[in-house]
Amino acid sequence: MAVVLAVALLPGAVAAQSCTTGTGGNASCEVGTTVPATIAKVTQLEVTEGATVSLGTVSAAGVAAGAWDAPTTLTVTARANAPWGVTIASTTAAFTAPCASKSASALRWGRSSGTRTTPLGTTPASLFPAASNAASAGSSQVVWLSLQVGWTTDPPRLCPLGLAFTLTAP
Repeated sequence: MAVVLAVALLPGAVAAQSCTTGTGGNASCEVGTTVPATIAKVTQLEVTEGATVSLGTVSAAGVAAGAWDAPTTLTVTARANAPWGVTIASTTAAFTAPCASKSASALRWGRSSGTRTTPLGTTPASLFPAASNAASAGSSQVVWLSLQVGWTTDPPRLCPLGLAFTLTAP
């Protein structure tokens, strides 16, 4: 999924100018001008898995451990011509039907396989380390997901939850 948030090139007015040449074999005339342009902040955000990401099928080992580590990852890539930041959040406080009683915080995320411990919530959390927010032709971050599950709390069902990745260039 690619999102382009702003692009603008606005030429300014060019004043009328003229010159007159004399007569002769090497007569020439030159008029100079300036063409102003405003380059707006331009950003682009890509998520490799698109609009739908599957955590896979939870295994008995995952339930026994209390957490199912997703076998696949997401890669989020940001491009911007100005300082920027990317956040991650859930679009709702809980999974949607038939799992409305399961809090969004049951889905944990991290920047590496061993750090899938940050609970997801509706409050945006910074996805990229602060040091990586300078103008960039392409900065990527892998997102690792883990779902908290239990033998008595999670009967068989499909549990959807919306994720929101937001790129801002303040």
